Amino acid sequence: MFDTIVSGGLAVLPTGPEPADIGISGAHIAAIGAAGSLAGIGAGRTVDAAGQIVIPGGIDPHVHCNWPMPMPGVAQPTLTEPASRVSLAALHGGTTTTIDFAPVDRLLDGHASVKMFTTDITPSRRGRMVDFGDIWEVLKVLAQAGGIAAIHAEDNDIVMHMYEKLTREDRTGFENMAEVHNTLSEDLSFNRVIRLAANIERAALYMMHTSAKTGVDAIAAARAKGVPIYGETLHQYLMYTAEDYRRPNGQIYHTYPSLKFRADQEALWQATDHGAIQTVATDEICCPLRIKLQGRRIDDTTGGNAGVEPRLSLIYTETVEKRGYGLSDFVGLVSANAAKIMGLYPRKGALAVGSDADIVLLDPRQRKIVRAAELHEADYTPWEGRDLAAWPSLVMLRGKIVIEGRAFKGDLKDGQFLSRKVPEEIRSRPAV
Repeated sequence: MFDTIVSGGLAVLPTGPEPADIGISGAHIAAIGAAGSLAGIGAGRTVDAAGQIVIPGGIDPHVHCNWPMPMPGVAQPTLTEPASRVSLAALHGGTTTTIDFAPVDRLLDGHASVKMFTTDITPSRRGRMVDFGDIWEVLKVLAQAGGIAAIHAEDNDIVMHMYEKLTREDRTGFENMAEVHNTLSEDLSFNRVIRLAANIERAALYMMHTSAKTGVDAIAAARAKGVPIYGETLHQYLMYTAEDYRRPNGQIYHTYPSLKFRADQEALWQATDHGAIQTVATDEICCPLRIKLQGRRIDDTTGGNAGVEPRLSLIYTETVEKRGYGLSDFVGLVSANAAKIMGLYPRKGALAVGSDADIVLLDPRQRKIVRAAELHEADYTPWEGRDLAAWPSLVMLRGKIVIEGRAFKGDLKDGQFLSRKVPEEIRSRPAV
């Protein structure tokens, strides 16, 4: 007898979508059978998934919780919302796993991915950038230890030059951000990091928040040569451009690197279709609107965005409904690929026997208009008014129903630290 059976839905299995029953015992998936085949075994509860899409819980591979946010006139930075708030929002939207950017003073055992910046981002953030010689040395260590390098890649010389140039020209409004964090910067930095990695056996790269066609082209060229490199983009880049900075409260669409242009957006979309982009993340920074709007200059605009809750449904709408992507490709972009690249698969990111029972019932009968007042992140959303083609009706975390309808039935102590190990195949070639 199972604890729970999810019955009658279209399950997106590793082999593809098919009608299936899923039997859950404890925290794990214990059995998967043809539709109706598990009923005779019995369960404490049977969840009717008829008319719904059953997928593994979403994985957001790029969030920032408790992030120090500089405040004008305040000596100590204000911390953004903690993991408890971000996780609550994530669960409501069908994301059951997040990978947080956690600053550490020294590397300890168990860190399978290491993030490095090739720029200080703004003139006031000196000390964030890692010199290329040091990146080279870290890549050697990661290659030997079995890790992967997550890179925020912008050319610091170009970025700082453009800050100085626009300041001299008195064009410091944030609407000029795309001139500072520009496409040439992405071209130079991506290719420079790639050349380092290409000369180190099993030096794997995860290029964070790819925003421009130049970044897409650099990843694609490296993958064609067998370099183990993977591309992440953000839903902001897929759905907004630098023109949106000119809208009222245009700061809400911004993160670093900046939004780019229509041609870049088109290249990013093409790359999500079995190309250079494997994952869609958020670069989550959960803070109130007053903090998001506190800067109006190219050098003080708040980065990050509140976006973890609607991410899964937004990408379903944009890929499956609008562009005709298959359900397996959608699941890859929001869950499975991140699990594979970051060393969590098949425990996470898969509906398979033995996998954690992180299960989402995505209901295409529940169209939803995004309203900040109905979300659980911040008092604003850059997705206000968006029409979504589906929304989760039920979310399970390790076999426990944590969201049912709009009700939270979990506990903020349900979260667990996940140790990760990046597979050899991920580090030896472009395996996803």
